[in-house]
Amino acid sequence: MILDLGARNKQVGWKLGFGSPTGLSNLELDAPLVGYLLEERNLPNGAAVDIKEWVRPVGETEVAIYFGRNIPSGASEKFVMDSVTAIGPAIELADLDFTPTDPTRILASDIFQRNYILGARDGSRSGGDIRGLVAQILMPDGREVVVSELEELIGALPTIVTHGVDVVGELSGGIKSGEFLIVGSIVPPIALKPGDHLEYRLGNFPPLTVNFE
Repeated sequence: MILDLGARNKQVGWKLGFGSPTGLSNLELDAPLVGYLLEERNLPNGAAVDIKEWVRPVGETEVAIYFGRNIPSGASEKFVMDSVTAIGPAIELADLDFTPTDPTRILASDIFQRNYILGARDGSRSGGDIRGLVAQILMPDGREVVVSELEELIGALPTIVTHGVDVVGELSGGIKSGEFLIVGSIVPPIALKPGDHLEYRLGNFPPLTVNFE
């Protein structure tokens, strides 16, 4: 992870990327890459995003993990997951403006990150409880995709969340109370073009939507 120290004051969260079996294999990784999220890149639900100048825009439907206390470097998995005070849905928008073959270059681009949208938070699912959650995704082509195994592509939540926290602890002083982590797309990245509409509903959370121009 490469973090612009000048941007640290505007940094509010973190992200995992390339954590699917295909992503790990293609980049010869043992665990997902970790990037950062800036406050200025947050969009409201229902936003319209101009992607005409993007090279290869994609959308990712994710789960956001919210932390309620500082987490020191080297914290145990139990400490990390006990620090999760809520979860919620998130959409990330990325622009794959070069072929993703070099992890160092990918990290320097902040893993292609452009924007993100956060949904409602559910404090009753503290500890990262995703039991019983089913996701419904309305694709730009009108198909509906249903995901009942949220960890199938991203891996076991305690493992990947703890990995992300470990990386942050090593390189940026640790997770701060109030920060959040989006943990990777529960479906393969969704190719986008101007005129598309994407809708994501996680369980009974209000849906997230985004339109593309």
